[in-house]
Amino acid sequence: MLALVLQAERPLTAYQLLERLQTARRAAPPTIYRALDFLLARRLVHRIERLGAFVACAEPDHEHTLVQFLICRQCRAVTELDDHHVAEAVATAAEGARFRMEHAVIEIDGLCAACAGGVFAD
Repeated sequence: MLALVLQAERPLTAYQLLERLQTARRAAPPTIYRALDFLLARRLVHRIERLGAFVACAEPDHEHTLVQFLICRQCRAVTELDDHHVAEAVATAAEGARFRMEHAVIEIDGLCAACAGGVFAD
């Protein structure tokens, strides 16, 4: 299962994973969801809520309390960020609101450099 997520060029939904897995062997949706729960618990994949899909974690050893993703609305490419400034700002804002943050995912929609068509040219 992890190999399928790692090989994917884009985030995959559970049913896309099921389709790919069924080409190799017979599998049912509960099998896929148990495998994904296992991979999530071990911090090897992330769930992209907006897409209802899963993507391999760029660095499983980094802090997973506040994860940030850049999601291209055109090609659906996902880039994982580990920006400590963003994490600190969100944690400070939560604390200021007298809220104890345990986990947060920030999903930012936009266009990747390839789809933006030269907007980022140097």
